Amino acid sequence: MLFKRIGTVAAGVAAATMLVTAAAAATPAADTPGEGVLTTTSAVSAAALPSGCIGMSDVYKTSTDGGRANGQGIIDCEYVYARLHAETNLYRDRWNGPDFLDSDSSTGNNTDWVASISVWRCAGVGTYTYRSSAYHEARTVGGDVYTATTSDSARFSC
Repeated sequence: MLFKRIGTVAAGVAAATMLVTAAAAATPAADTPGEGVLTTTSAVSAAALPSGCIGMSDVYKTSTDGGRANGQGIIDCEYVYARLHAETNLYRDRWNGPDFLDSDSSTGNNTDWVASISVWRCAGVGTYTYRSSAYHEARTVGGDVYTATTSDSARFSC
């Protein structure tokens, strides 16, 4: 799945559900090739922030140590911001409701990209639907704050 900075939304992100929760979201500009690549096994949820940033969520499986469920939240900006923050929560669906598995947060100062990854070892537990929810925040030097939330789910067996 190819991810590009806001203003350069890749086909994989454009096909994903756009959940814009920030007011007055910017319209993406023309596509620019050559940005970062991330390989995943599921669809991606993305939200454009009016700050020139995009927040993304993804749930995927890795096969290290017998299997891990991963929930990922990324905020990727066109410009360097005073502070970027991403928080991710990972759940799996059970018969009695969501089962909280892990959370993670990451903050970067004077950067244009931050990722948060929740990880849970799922080897031998069967087939479940895993869900990730992420909170994304961009803060300017002047104190303006832009936020968005995204979520994603994938069903797999470890």
